[in-house]
Amino acid sequence: MSRFPKSETIFLSFLVIFNLVLRIVRLDKPPVPYLNEKYFILPAVRDILKGLGDTQPITPPSPLGKLLFAFSIKMFGDNPLGWRILSVIFATISVIITYFLAKEITDNKTVAKIAAILLTFEFAFFVHSRSADPEALVITFVLLSLLFAWKIISNYQLRWTIASGLSLGLAIAIKPQAFLIIIAVILAILILLGTQFRKRIYLSFLILFISGCIYLVIYLPVFQKGGIMGFVTLHQAILQYHTQYWPQNYYQVMSQSEYGPRLPQFNKYLRQPITWLQNPKIVYFEQNTQDKKQVVLFTFHPAIFFPTTAIFLLALLLQFRKKDRKIIFLLLVASSAYFPYLLSSLYKPLTYPPYYFLSSLPPLIILLSFFLCWLWHKAKMLLVIYLIIVVVLFIIYYPLLTAIPIDYQYFQSISSLK
Repeated sequence: MSRFPKSETIFLSFLVIFNLVLRIVRLDKPPVPYLNEKYFILPAVRDILKGLGDTQPITPPSPLGKLLFAFSIKMFGDNPLGWRILSVIFATISVIITYFLAKEITDNKTVAKIAAILLTFEFAFFVHSRSADPEALVITFVLLSLLFAWKIISNYQLRWTIASGLSLGLAIAIKPQAFLIIIAVILAILILLGTQFRKRIYLSFLILFISGCIYLVIYLPVFQKGGIMGFVTLHQAILQYHTQYWPQNYYQVMSQSEYGPRLPQFNKYLRQPITWLQNPKIVYFEQNTQDKKQVVLFTFHPAIFFPTTAIFLLALLLQFRKKDRKIIFLLLVASSAYFPYLLSSLYKPLTYPPYYFLSSLPPLIILLSFFLCWLWHKAKMLLVIYLIIVVVLFIIYYPLLTAIPIDYQYFQSISSLK
């Protein structure tokens, strides 16, 4: 294996250090658990550490995620560092994988560098990279699976098929919604791989089989305790909870929590994924004093989110005229984390948090970076100005992402919330 060029090694080293430092600073703020940390992850993880096993297999259905967070807390303690450092590490790895994914797909280091920089400063990704939540973990394995899937499409080797299946199995063991990515990967192989259709079917089945085996292995304790029927019954309960109980009762449950006063403001984002295109703003943590306010705000970076949406639509139109494998692949995998939620909401309103869209961001950012690289060759100064705007906006929003005490007026002017 050839060594990286020196400049690439320096860039990646700086990228790792910068991402770790950026996310570790103020990692203990807020000093108390919030949102999924408080209500789902930490209660389950603490029972695991007590030797009780997974006492809450339905909320969330993340057996591998909870085990990983249990390991983190055992290593670093039951404190903000122990809760959140794992997400920091996985998010940093995701940024690096995004670099290699962009480089593999476009065969262009400039595109890869731009994509890695943009993901580093993306608001929603940043917030979830500093929270004890499975989202940052599943994104890492999804990106790994996409990297291996593209290697299958561009230069088929059996090892990439096995690696993609393993990554996807780990992803769905952390978050079952990652099954949508499995469907996207299989479709990409069936459509884009230039080989006999029978071989494409075989590779698709192999990926599905390997990922399924990994998933079953993770649930081995359930089989040991309740057998096949125990496994089936558990998943029936998971399906019933997330498609019936929670959609019907979430408003009542959330109204009785500290999120009750804000619920009317972001209820529409949970019921109708089409409103995600408005760039939802949801307060994850909120603490008021007499003259200051501390918040952790979920929102997408506007200078990244809206351009990626425009590029996505433009790329869709271009594919009717010129079929490009790399563009089709990026469009397909990006769509898999959004359109199923949108379409299902038209049939039956459920509760879909906007962070379900996060795994779509890296492919969309790569699409945007592909365009920005073209801009770099045409007008370098415009790209420089754009990147400066991305960083400046991150600095402006930073207090709202990390619970820094701020004036009420500052919060209202930046977030448009009262």
